[in-house]
Amino acid sequence: MPTPTTANRGYPLPHPENELDTDVQRLVSALQSIDGDVASLLISVSQAALASHGHVIGDVTGLQAALNDKAAAGHTHAINDLTDVDITGAPAGRPLTTQAGGGVGIGPAPMTQAQVDAAIAAAIAALADAAPATLDTLNELAAALGDDPNFAATMTAALGGKASTSHTHTTAEVSGLDAALAGTNADVASNTGRIDALESAPDGATVLAAQDTAGTTGVDITGIPAEAKLIRITFDAIEIGSSTAFYLLLGDSGGFETSGYRCVAQGIDGSNELTLGSTSSSFYLYLTHWPFANADHAGFLTLTKHEGNTWTVDGKVSNAGPSPTFSNAYGKKTLSGVLDRVRVYLGANPSVEGRIQVTCFT
Repeated sequence: MPTPTTANRGYPLPHPENELDTDVQRLVSALQSIDGDVASLLISVSQAALASHGHVIGDVTGLQAALNDKAAAGHTHAINDLTDVDITGAPAGRPLTTQAGGGVGIGPAPMTQAQVDAAIAAAIAALADAAPATLDTLNELAAALGDDPNFAATMTAALGGKASTSHTHTTAEVSGLDAALAGTNADVASNTGRIDALESAPDGATVLAAQDTAGTTGVDITGIPAEAKLIRITFDAIEIGSSTAFYLLLGDSGGFETSGYRCVAQGIDGSNELTLGSTSSSFYLYLTHWPFANADHAGFLTLTKHEGNTWTVDGKVSNAGPSPTFSNAYGKKTLSGVLDRVRVYLGANPSVEGRIQVTCFT
């Protein structure tokens, strides 16, 4: 006979395979068990306190006795009631202070008026220190600053209008300099022997190896320091093989650039004939029809770095040919990257002789 029961309390349950009278007896047994459980539960609930019940102090064992040993919330103490305070013999007006060994005791005697005056005088003297008599008061200091409450801002604005110590100028920006540098062709030619002096680098300069121009149509100058701010290129006794223009190209890690130049060249011949020329594909060093084949050429070129990768150029080249001439060159170029190479083009035919020297200043 199947005897199923409930999951929690195990009360007997009927089953389809059982006889009717058998399942009736099982249900009677289940109801009697339920009745007993409900009766026990009602007794337990009747003996439990309500969830919102309360107690008086007397219902809590020992609570009243513990409260009796506590001081009232508004109680006070006299100094003598404090066990770690000793004011025995304390004169009137003396403060209390924490003692080195613990506790509280009589503090030091207050300063006299004379002691206060002396302390103030000493503090003022320390503030003035060794300042001269004309600057040892706040009024004198204010007068020295022009009574300007915004002195720092005033000085900052004034300094902002001044040029940096590292700023540069082109020759055209210096009054009379171009005229002074022009001189005569003979003056330029006589200076070619001084170029060797540039091979001894001054402080902050890097002299690159001199390059012989014989047998070449141009020279590539590499090894230029990335931090270079000014580059001086000098030409010594360069005898070219054809009457074609000198010119200069600048380049970075991407190669030489052949556009974006702003350049003008000015040439003067022995009869004081003036010729101007300009280009955007390079820096002119010499006008096309001024160089003479089989004549020595000498001079210099200065590259100056400005903001970013912008460079300006100015320089002079002269020759000692059958009709001595000289040329001035000026220009500007902004590179895509940091300048690291310069190409000097000397003509369509190889140079006969000569030398180029480069000095970089950082």
